[in-house]
Amino acid sequence: NGTGFQRPYIDTDDAHFTYNPSTHALTVGTIEATTLTTGASTTTGSVTGRWSLTAGSRFEATYADLAEYYEGDKQYEVGTVLVFGGEKEVTESTEHKTTRVAGVVSDQSAYTMNQECPGIKTLVALQGKVPVNVIGKVQKGDMLVASAIPGYAIADNDPKVGSVIGKAIGTKDDADKGVVNAVVGRV
Repeated sequence: NGTGFQRPYIDTDDAHFTYNPSTHALTVGTIEATTLTTGASTTTGSVTGRWSLTAGSRFEATYADLAEYYEGDKQYEVGTVLVFGGEKEVTESTEHKTTRVAGVVSDQSAYTMNQECPGIKTLVALQGKVPVNVIGKVQKGDMLVASAIPGYAIADNDPKVGSVIGKAIGTKDDADKGVVNAVVGRV
């Protein structure tokens, strides 16, 4: 009747559940579904409680990186190489082989952390496959480090410890600026 009373329902399999119309809370013992949705890809839902996957189960994602929001000093394009520093948590890289590297700007992470980040939310890929701004020739398997060109990486197969952004999985055959896919967080 919409007045907030919990009402029990029984289906044909005798599986019990209750619905509270005032809070829109549905309490169920077991749910089997092939799709859970919030109604739109831009609508955020939430899951509360401690959950675990059973043997043989897994989560799958369309996208390929693990990323975290950091407060940036301005908006950055996808693929920009960032370092810890500046006026906020992260800023564009400007120093060749810096060891302050934070990661690469992402926009389609498979898993995103730190949703409540204040200020200019900058999604930084920490692990996985992402496009990376590069300058110069790059071969598959090359290690990438920050270049002196702001926000760009460069191939360097003899890097300093702590300077590696990731490994290229794409190839670029010219000396100009461009983009290659790389697996970040890999040495």
